[in-house]
Amino acid sequence: MGKAFTFQCKNCGHVLKFYFGIGAMYPEKYQEIINDALIGNLGKEIQKFLIENADGAIDISRVLANCENCGKHEMVRDLTMYLPEKNFVQEKNYPLPCEFEKNYKVFQKYEHKCSYCGEDVEIITEKNFSSKIKLQCPNCDSEMSPKKTSPKHWD
Repeated sequence: MGKAFTFQCKNCGHVLKFYFGIGAMYPEKYQEIINDALIGNLGKEIQKFLIENADGAIDISRVLANCENCGKHEMVRDLTMYLPEKNFVQEKNYPLPCEFEKNYKVFQKYEHKCSYCGEDVEIITEKNFSSKIKLQCPNCDSEMSPKKTSPKHWD
C-alpha cells in the first residue's frame, strides 16, 4: 500500500498525481524488477550486487525524483540495495518494505539522475514528502501547489 498526493498548477491548472510506495501487485512486481536487474536492465551496479549477494534485496517503492538543476520531476523506483542483518531469514521470496528498517542494512543507495538533463536529483519518499515541496509544472514551468491537503491511500 502507498499514499497518493495530487498537485495542481497555479497558472494553467495542470494536475499531477504522485503514487508513493507499493501496490497490491508488489510480490509479482518485485520479482519482475529483480529479473530485470539480474540481466542488467537496471545497470551493472545492481546486477553485480544481486549476483554477489544472493540474500540481497532492493527497495522497489515508488519515489519522486525532483531535479535540482532543471526543476523537472518524475516517479521512479527507489532501488536502494540492502543486505539482511545477521540471523535474519527472509521467509518469502521477496522482502516486505516494512522489513527494510528493522531487518536490513543499507548496502548502497542508487544514484538517480534526471532523465531530462542528466543531473543529480533529490529523492523524495512518502515519509519525507511535504506538501510544502516546490514542484514545477511540466507544461508552463509555474509553481504547482497541493490540490488536497490530506493524502489518500492507493493500492
